[in-house]
Amino acid sequence: MHQVALLIPYYGKLPNYFPFYLNSLAGNEQLQVIFITDIEMPSPLPSNFQVLGMSQQALINKIEQTLSIQTNITKPGKLCDFRPAFGDIFSYELQGYSHWATGDIDVIYGDVFHQLPNDWAQFDTISMLPHWMSGSLSIFKNIAKVNELYKKSVAWREILESSKHFAFDECHGLYKQLRSGANIFDLDQKHSLTYLVKAAHEQGEINAYFSERVIKEKIFDGERVHVSQKRISQQDGREFSYYHLISEKGLASFTIPEWGEIPNQYIIDRNGFHFSEDYGSTLYTLKNKFRGNYQNFKGLSSKVLNKALKLAS
Repeated sequence: MHQVALLIPYYGKLPNYFPFYLNSLAGNEQLQVIFITDIEMPSPLPSNFQVLGMSQQALINKIEQTLSIQTNITKPGKLCDFRPAFGDIFSYELQGYSHWATGDIDVIYGDVFHQLPNDWAQFDTISMLPHWMSGSLSIFKNIAKVNELYKKSVAWREILESSKHFAFDECHGLYKQLRSGANIFDLDQKHSLTYLVKAAHEQGEINAYFSERVIKEKIFDGERVHVSQKRISQQDGREFSYYHLISEKGLASFTIPEWGEIPNQYIIDRNGFHFSEDYGSTLYTLKNKFRGNYQNFKGLSSKVLNKALKLAS
């Protein structure tokens, strides 16, 4: 069985959705998370979650020594720009793994590999999105030509030595243009990872795979996501590799509960997480709708008040 080492450096406070992330790892044995951090972790942890104790400064030293550069990392988010080089930076830790991956923790996994082709391991790179390399999860074959692909960027050293966040691991922020059908070769002058992967694929140097919407990244009004072990689906039965909280986690109306024990099944909608057995009852539906409206009103009121205070000062 192919083993994928998912490398995640993380510094700062763990988010309130982290228990749901950990819980969703169960059943995804092919995915081995290597969590690089100096944070004190909760227990117990899933068997496929390994903590690599390392301070941020120690990680910076490792990066600079491996890549022979001088970094300027002032915010943890800048570490995302280094993801394309993780195959080099963590070459020792990746010994014995056929693949490595980069990704986020604001996700809830279903069966990650079920939505991919049965022969997914033949591909040198895998994106979970159709138009660019996906920041939430991208998979790479652990071979030299893939691990060193980042060096083909005309600006890789400039990008990694700058304090600015470029989204080098994705498409340098060209999301709207690429979604509209633009050609990345016409736009991306600094050569992001998406540019490099697509160029190498077209030249026959690697075999790249871009998935057609196997992840759920936005819940619209009236929609709901059903979560059960190794399964993420919406009410029409369509399944996904995982749900990405990127659109909902910042909403004032979106509630992430502190459940002592996460149930085997639960539901997520635009207002947050819910016990499956409660969802759908008339009383609960009214409470849920009121909660969403109240939180939206509270957020709007706060913005209006802050604006008024600024004008008065």
